[in-house]
Amino acid sequence: LCIVFSAVVLFSPAPSSAYLINFESVSDNIGLGVPVTHQFSALQITFENATAVTAGISLNELDFPPQSGFTVVSNQGNGLMRLLFANPVTDVSGYFTYSTPGGGLMLSAYDGSGTLLGAVTSAFANNTADIFGDPASAPNEQLKISNVGAIARLDIDPNGGDFVLDDFSATPSLAPVPE
Repeated sequence: LCIVFSAVVLFSPAPSSAYLINFESVSDNIGLGVPVTHQFSALQITFENATAVTAGISLNELDFPPQSGFTVVSNQGNGLMRLLFANPVTDVSGYFTYSTPGGGLMLSAYDGSGTLLGAVTSAFANNTADIFGDPASAPNEQLKISNVGAIARLDIDPNGGDFVLDDFSATPSLAPVPE
C-alpha cells in the first residue's frame, strides 16, 4: 500500500502555479486610460471592456484605491467586463472596489461551451472609500471562484455601476499527460 501511494504521489502531475496580474505594466501616463485587450496574451488572456487607470492620473484613488501599486483596470461605467482564457483556468480571484446601484458586483464563470460553472456576488452594493460606501464595507473586497471546472470565460457584471479590479490571479488547468 505504501509503494502504491508513493508511486501515485511521485507520478502525479504537479499543480499548475497561479499567475498574478497587477496591471502595473499598462500604466496610464496621459490621463485618459489605456484600453486593455491583448496585453496579457502571453498568459493567453484577452480582456473586453477593460481600461487601465492609474492613481493620481486617471483614477480617483480616494474612492477607488488600488490593492497594490498604482494601476487597476476599470469598466469605467460601460457595463460588463469579460475575460477570455485561451487555455482554461480552474480558479480566479481579484480585488474589487465598486459602486453598483443594481445591488452588487457579480462574477460568473463559464466553460468553453458557454455553460455557467459558478458565480459569486459581492457582499455589498457599494464598497468605495467615500461616504457613500455601505456600512461595514471596505475597498478591495476579494472575490473568487474555485474548483468549478475548466473556466474559459469570466464575466464581471457591475449591475449598472462602476468597478475597479486589481491583483487578478488565475490558476491554469493541468494539461492532460500522455500515457
